Amino acid sequence: MPTESESSVQNKASSRSLGRSLMAHALLLCLFAVAWLLDEPISRAADAWYNGSNELAGEVRQLIISLAQYAQPIGFVLAGSLIWIFDRQHRGRILILSAAILLSGMVSSVGKTLAGRERPRDSDGVYVFHGVVNSLPDSKLASFPSGHTASAFAQSFVLSAMYPAARKLVWPLAVGVAINRIVTVRHFPSDVVAGLWIGLAVGAFIMSRQKFLDWAEQASAAWSRPIHLRTSPVAEWWPAVQEVVSSRLMLAIVCLIMFWAGNGSYSLWDR
Repeated sequence: MPTESESSVQNKASSRSLGRSLMAHALLLCLFAVAWLLDEPISRAADAWYNGSNELAGEVRQLIISLAQYAQPIGFVLAGSLIWIFDRQHRGRILILSAAILLSGMVSSVGKTLAGRERPRDSDGVYVFHGVVNSLPDSKLASFPSGHTASAFAQSFVLSAMYPAARKLVWPLAVGVAINRIVTVRHFPSDVVAGLWIGLAVGAFIMSRQKFLDWAEQASAAWSRPIHLRTSPVAEWWPAVQEVVSSRLMLAIVCLIMFWAGNGSYSLWDR
């Protein structure tokens, strides 16, 4: 049983945490309101710069396209590979990362279905929402919220919580995704802020649930043990397979694939 003084300390800590959370949501609400008011001028300026008469080309355009890769499946594969290779004692953290990305994707998909907002380049007006009936089959009506941004910020939240030293890397990557979605005119700024909000909320939810953390620790304990196969000839080549999968060479291959995937556009950009 906690003493009265311990209970008092716990209550104060809980109150401070609640206050910080409410403050964060209030700031995000203000940011959303500003973005909502600036949707039209920002989207028009981005379209004129990126797709105008002097259409942006060359390495700058490729860099902008590549920014979204962090929120694509290849970004998750790369993050998971880094955990598997360099943090063998906590490989179960891949499950936490997976849960954050899946949940943020589900929430943003529900939002897209309910809102049915037209994308900037396909829109008859900045604030055109068709609702659930007409939004199901058409990616052109899936602007609100930004799924890429939600996934990117959820991923960055859990990675920065598990690996504080990575904060200077993962947060700029998430911001890069947000910039990509606006500059390429795939989303209005308010779509991106809504996605950012969802991602942060999902990340905070995942990291605050002890069951998720315990689940990851159990998986880590199982995955950190070496696998021994007795059946020949599998037993002969299995150690070599493990070595290749866990090697820096495999990490380099994943990085090259990620770079290559950024040099083009395909259907996943519509998310």
